[in-house]
Order: sequence, then C-alpha cells, then structure tokens
Amino acid sequence: MHAAMIIRAPAKINLGLTVHRRRTDGFHELSTVMQQLSLSDTILLEPRREQGYSFFCSDPSLSGNDNLVCRAADLLSEKAGPFSPGVKISLYKSIPVAAGLGGGSSDAAAVLKGLNDFWGLGLGKTVLMDLGSQIGSDIPYCLQG
Repeated sequence: MHAAMIIRAPAKINLGLTVHRRRTDGFHELSTVMQQLSLSDTILLEPRREQGYSFFCSDPSLSGNDNLVCRAADLLSEKAGPFSPGVKISLYKSIPVAAGLGGGSSDAAAVLKGLNDFWGLGLGKTVLMDLGSQIGSDIPYCLQG
C-alpha cells in the first residue's frame, strides 16, 4: 500500500486583469497578475483496498461528483488505467466557497499533482496543465504556483 499524502491547496487572488480580443473559440485573451495566499484547503490522499477512488468533503454542499476534485480524479484515473491502487480523497475546506479565491481550481490542481505522485504516473507539468485546462481556466496557474 502507498503512504498517505497531505497536500496544501492555496487560495489565489487576481491583483489585476485586462481583457483583450475575443478568440475564435469564444473566449477572450487575458493579461492577469495573480498571487497565491497563505489561506489554503487541505487534501488528504489515503490508500484504500477497493479500486478507484472515493471522495469526502468537509463541506457537505460540495460532496457531489460535479466537484472539480472529482473531475480531476476522473481525468487522471483515465490515464492511470483500471489497475491503479485505490485512493480515498478527503477535502478539508478553509477557503470560502464562491469567494473568488480559486479554491475549487486550487483543489483540482492539487489532486492532479497528488494523484500523479500517488499513482507513480510520472506525467510532466505540461500534460497536467493540459488536463487541468479541460476542467477550468485557472487550474494551469494553480499547477504552476
């Protein structure tokens, strides 16, 4: 069995944002200055005997499978394959929900990095950032810090 991992998922704040031209995909080009904060959520990855992952969140309103943490785990599970060790993902929220501090994005980024290590996938930062961008536009920043 793998050892448990504790991962810090820091909040972030946009210090400045400029919206530029609209791209062909409907999104806009942006220039932004972001800063990570000391405020953070905590994610615990623990081995479990069953295949796949289970998810717990300290905030019951965020416990559904639509949580960005679950979306990140689903994407990485596809890369890991059906025989990856089982893992229990526990999310302990400290970042206020819907406060514009990027808590969900930071949580998803932390899970991408953590499961990459937990499962020994060896995926590089570029691959993780590509996966993260499929979930949310702030996740690549959260992966870089």
